[in-house]
Amino acid sequence: MMLDRLMAREGPHTLTRPSLLRLLDELEPRVMQSGGTALLRSGEPPDSGWRWLPGAASASGTGLALIQTESCQVAVVPPFPVTAATPGVNGPLARLRDLLQRKRLVAVVLLRLGAYAVGVLNDGQLVLSKTGTRYVHGRHRAGGQSQRRFQRNREKWIRELFDEACGVCRSRLAPYAGELRHLAIGGDQHVLGQFLKRCEWLEPLAERLLPARVPVRRPGLTALQRAGRSVWSSQVYVRRRQGDAAVNGMPGGPAGISSDSRLDPP
Repeated sequence: MMLDRLMAREGPHTLTRPSLLRLLDELEPRVMQSGGTALLRSGEPPDSGWRWLPGAASASGTGLALIQTESCQVAVVPPFPVTAATPGVNGPLARLRDLLQRKRLVAVVLLRLGAYAVGVLNDGQLVLSKTGTRYVHGRHRAGGQSQRRFQRNREKWIRELFDEACGVCRSRLAPYAGELRHLAIGGDQHVLGQFLKRCEWLEPLAERLLPARVPVRRPGLTALQRAGRSVWSSQVYVRRRQGDAAVNGMPGGPAGISSDSRLDPP
């Protein structure tokens, strides 16, 4: 059983979309017997029974799904933001499944000094890609005028890399601009921060930037092909509940989920 394997290992656990959907299938009967669920938007704090969660999970930029059974607590940080319920989709588990399975286009920009990759993912599949490289020399160890001259050249090389990558974003992503739901980025955090400040064309899309970074060592086609798996993955935290104190930790319901408007049937 997947849940048993997760409880046997210390988390957090990164689960791909198919793996998380299988876990939800396994959890749902247990929740219906004796448990509760809640789906929180970003900024909504979990109740006191979930204090064991790390701050990164509790303050997730995409929200949080909380699932309790008689034996365990499961928290899911979804890959995309929790939003208002889709008409006809009722209950936190159904809404979480809908969030995972809903078709969406995601732009991907991978960048490190010397290389970039730009792509579009349609429901996790790469449908457009463009990669490139541009020379950016490493740090200069000498001092004096030589170092200052090298630094000026290096800044010029970085600007040229940024401008080339930004031009590719504009030319390749523009036909999809009205359909892109999110932007996912990966690479060196400092370099990405500088690039997003310089590439004005990406500003509207950067407002829908996903908080999770795409892991990448070298931007290129292979990294883009792997990005779909990463972008659609979730972080999962599992805790075995201990004794009656865990079962009866909150008045009016299971530990950590109060009997307020966020408590719903699965």
